[in-house]
Amino acid sequence: MRLDAVVLVTGSRLLLPRIPGIERAKVVFASEILAGKSEVGERVAIIGGELVGCETAEYLADQGRKVIVTRRGGAMAASTNPLARDILLARLKARGVTLLPGVKYEEITDEGVVITREGQRQTILADTIVLAAGAIPEVSLLSALQARGIPVYAIGDCASPGKIADALRDGARVGREI
Repeated sequence: MRLDAVVLVTGSRLLLPRIPGIERAKVVFASEILAGKSEVGERVAIIGGELVGCETAEYLADQGRKVIVTRRGGAMAASTNPLARDILLARLKARGVTLLPGVKYEEITDEGVVITREGQRQTILADTIVLAAGAIPEVSLLSALQARGIPVYAIGDCASPGKIADALRDGARVGREI
């Protein structure tokens, strides 16, 4: 059988940041919490302040948890539409969620997450640490297909994690090209 082309749509996988102690049992992915697959303590530290981290914070705050969202970058939910971002951040503030942008992650301990922010080292006390640090393309099949000389078009999250509209646009473009 001869293939003219393969459209690769293998998605993405969750990013596991390189932070000492990240393998601890108290560390869970946001997707596990949102799917109801993980228990959550009263004090929660979220690593990742883009849309998934902020929406997970809102979800947990609505359950009465004390939530702190941390992010390496300088602003929370920076890649979100500005109007939606303002509304989301206002909802988080109204629910008492603490937002800490501009952090450097030092380690995860039994007590919580050790960070450095504005030159000050501190420990964020947490019973549960939630990872919402993004995703990376799942491209494990890509090189195997390319090695066989098959033209491959990677679309959607396996090209660049994004929104469903991005994947649909990629699919339409590749469909026209093939």
